[in-house]
Amino acid sequence: MPITVAGILAGTSFDTDAIGLDYGSPFERTAFGDAWKKVDSDLAQWLKDPEALVDFDAIPPTRKAIRTARAIVPALESRKWPAPAIVVPDLNGGISLEFHSGTLYKNVEIRADGTSRLLVFRNGRLHADRLLRLGKTQ
Repeated sequence: MPITVAGILAGTSFDTDAIGLDYGSPFERTAFGDAWKKVDSDLAQWLKDPEALVDFDAIPPTRKAIRTARAIVPALESRKWPAPAIVVPDLNGGISLEFHSGTLYKNVEIRADGTSRLLVFRNGRLHADRLLRLGKTQ
């Protein structure tokens, strides 16, 4: 069942503490803000020329996937998520935002059609798999 990005991040539909969010110190939050600006800036560049990302015959990210990623970024940043370790196009026109913290791995997968999901792995085992949608929790 899909839930909203705001809902999943606010813990109204899914307990964010259960997936190990690291709120960090005030100093780290400042660094996170700068890192998030870089992520958004990179996504804005991708939006201008998605074809520049083509490698090994992969399909470049669609503009819809890039716009969805740019809409998700402020929601993650506002909930004090650290910026992703890596943001990469997938092979099918989507984008992956990857977060690593010890034995915890989180991936926001944005597909070419703009649909997205959050995958959380702990010690290499799937802990959560949630569809996301932009908008307010109803």
